[in-house]
Parts: sequence; C-alpha cells; structure tokens
Amino acid sequence: MKHDSEAALHFTDEAAARISEWRRHLINLADGKLSGIPERSFLGREMRAAAVVATMAELEALLREMMIAIGAHVNSTSILTKDLTPSLRTLAANSRFESMRYSSDHEAIWNGRLEVTGLDASLERVNLPGKTRSSPQPPLDGRTIQVRHIAIVWRVLGLTDPIPRASVVTALKKLTQIRNDVAHRNVDIAQVFSEAGRTAREIAGYLDEVVLLVLHIGVEWSEYLEQERFRVNRPARPGA
Repeated sequence: MKHDSEAALHFTDEAAARISEWRRHLINLADGKLSGIPERSFLGREMRAAAVVATMAELEALLREMMIAIGAHVNSTSILTKDLTPSLRTLAANSRFESMRYSSDHEAIWNGRLEVTGLDASLERVNLPGKTRSSPQPPLDGRTIQVRHIAIVWRVLGLTDPIPRASVVTALKKLTQIRNDVAHRNVDIAQVFSEAGRTAREIAGYLDEVVLLVLHIGVEWSEYLEQERFRVNRPARPGA
C-alpha cells in the first residue's frame, strides 16, 4: 500500500521534471542563448509549440495514470461497494451508467437505475474501471485538459481544492488555447505566436504554474491512497 503512494509521487516528480526541462529551453530561447534559433524564427515558433503540446500531454497522461492507479489500488483491497465514498461509487457503477446510456430496453434501463440507487447497501466487491484503450479513461472525456476536467476528477474522488492557486487557472486557459490552435492549425503558426501572451518567456511562466499543479496532484494522489480516503469509514491513523 505504501509503495503505491510513493509511486504516485515518483510519477508526478518525473512529469514535473520533464515540464521544467521545456521551461528551461524556453528561457534560453527568450534570452537568445540558443545559437542560430531566434525566438521569432521558424524553429523558435516550433519550439514554443512543442513545449505547449508536450506539457498538455503530460497533464493528460498524469490524470489518466492517476485514475488507473487509484482504481487498481482500490480493487486490490477487496472493499465492498457500500464501504466506498458515495462519489466514488459513481465510478464503480460506470459500466451500468454506460449501458443505460445506450440501451433502448425499457426494463433494462429501470433495472439499472434500481441497481445504482442501491449501491449504498451493495455487498459486491468493488471493481473500478481498469485501463481503457478504445475510449477515454473515466471520468475524462479525451479532450484537452482544462480546469473542469481536474474538478470532475476531484469530485469523483471526493476531494476538495483541485487547483492550488488562481494563477494556475489562467495558465491552463492560455495553454489550452495555444495547444488547440497549434494542434488543429486553426490559424497559421506564425499568427499563433504573434498574439499577446505567447512569447517564450510568458509560456515558460505558464509552465511554472503547471509544474505547481502537477506537484499538487502528486501530493493529493499519494495521500488519497496512504490515508485510504476512498473508504466511508477510514481506519484511524497511528498517533491520531
């Protein structure tokens, strides 16, 4: 159990280190320390684009891995569904919700509703979703990570304070806009990086905020497992 919480910190530390490495290159770009690569050159724009896309991919991978790891950990405890926190039961019932979503069988839909409303008394062993390959990892939707994605993950886990400070929200909005403009080529890449707030130094500042967010996620993830926050009645901690 302790190993799982330590692995969470290790995973997030590595993600933070990779984002910090991109930040370092952006600062060097802004300071003119990359020989032959001016910030406004083709390579200068491509480097800014790569840093943004890589950072958002790190954040998506982190949240996905977090949900997979928490699911595997909770399943390994053989906890009963009734002993899960109410919010996490929604994830335990994910397959039921999905089957009702696409079913045209009136009886099956109502049987599913009855099952879901009885989860607080269910003696079934929990089976949270494992790693998905053909669809987004629940409760994510496969879109570029925004504050709302982190917020819903926190709500499902029954946690509070998904964002460590307000400036993280601004940074995520900026990065999401840039990432989508670059990935979908909504406008020419030269125009993408001619807009305000998109210099190498400014993007490096946004990456600073994401590093803070990543480390925050790591601490919450680790403590969630170590303190067994998924249980309705958590065991008393030594010395408490």
